[in-house]
Amino acid sequence: MSRRLALVSVFLAPYAAGAADAAGASGATSTGPAAHYETLFKSPWNEDNNKHGLQHLEHVNVCIPSHDPAKHLYYDILGFAPDARRAHNIGKGSGTIWANIGSTQIHLPEGEPQVVPGTIGLVYGSSDLAEVIARLTENAITNGNENNRKNALEGTKFAWREEKEEGGEETGYVDVTCPYGNVYRLHKRKPSSSTIAPEATQAATTTDRGGGGGALDPRGGRLPNVPAGGQGSSSLGLGISYVSFRVRPGTAAGIARFYRELFGAEAQEMGGGGSGDGDGGGGSSSGEDVCSVTQEGDSGKGLRCSTATEADKRRGTAAVVRVGPVQHLAFVEEEDEALLQQEYDGHHICVYLPEEGFRRSFEEAERRGLVFVNPRRNFGKADTLEKALEEKQYRIKDLVDPATGELLHVLEHEIRSISHPSYPVARDLSAHTPM
Repeated sequence: MSRRLALVSVFLAPYAAGAADAAGASGATSTGPAAHYETLFKSPWNEDNNKHGLQHLEHVNVCIPSHDPAKHLYYDILGFAPDARRAHNIGKGSGTIWANIGSTQIHLPEGEPQVVPGTIGLVYGSSDLAEVIARLTENAITNGNENNRKNALEGTKFAWREEKEEGGEETGYVDVTCPYGNVYRLHKRKPSSSTIAPEATQAATTTDRGGGGGALDPRGGRLPNVPAGGQGSSSLGLGISYVSFRVRPGTAAGIARFYRELFGAEAQEMGGGGSGDGDGGGGSSSGEDVCSVTQEGDSGKGLRCSTATEADKRRGTAAVVRVGPVQHLAFVEEEDEALLQQEYDGHHICVYLPEEGFRRSFEEAERRGLVFVNPRRNFGKADTLEKALEEKQYRIKDLVDPATGELLHVLEHEIRSISHPSYPVARDLSAHTPM
């Protein structure tokens, strides 16, 4: 059965120029004419979508050289919840830690710092975003007593910038640069949007935060190595809404084909900001800084995106990949010489597929020689279908154009079946509870 959905997904973050703004600019970026991107993903998420395509973007993995700056930013300021399954590492001050936001996570192993070449989009309730802004303004701990972490961000790349809605006093979004250069864009949840967390998470949230806007990751007590009730506290935010990546010019169309053919995902190419290129470009101007997928019942209004910075106007086309009903990946072309010279540093994302889609995707990846075994890891070494089905996960690293075999982008994917024990979302994704 299907349920009426009102889904909101946010898109097009600051990329290179926006990252520089977040790292040092004191004012709002200048604005100019912006292109609209429409007619994507017109159909509502329904039962059939649960059978194919990408179902959930669970985590982004970036290495950090030390705990204290990261713990202060993610736990104390941004309001992520420490994951109970890595609590022992938090206590000893070394090893991998996980920062939960709703049923999504940032994984933070120790190592040379890794930086996503783009932006990670986060969603907060309005009052919770205001709380984060207050914490950023004070740069003080408001939810703990570990005062030795208060100055942990000094001397790092940490910076932040609040962008107001055009012509108003309301916050449009907040850009936050982590101590090592990763850029997060914090958005307000739109009215009547769905949460990224499942219904079970929402029930826990109501109890844990007095009906607040955050979310509780329900997985901790389900796993065999964590006692029942070991989920930890709820997060202030609702989850990761998108990850956007800067990519070389001329690669977006091939990347969209890659996701369609390897994963059966909904993926489309869109025209670039101000360039007029691509399949979805338009000519209207707007002051919007996010795009919304507003799908109610069978009306199926399309995805409408617009950008409003000068940097956006310099960008080319983008490939947008649907992930479940409320998330997406974006690959935005940009003519940036530094980007062309940048070496991949090993950051990765984790996504989930339905069981039959998981099998089919492995077979296709194996046929194309794309299955990747990460030598740095002592688990997840599936290099055959039998091992992949046993471990319920495998990895790829190279994004290639299915039509030509050309290497388009490098991004390690940890690909899991929804039967994996860490899958956090209700099996019927159309049952997300509107908030």
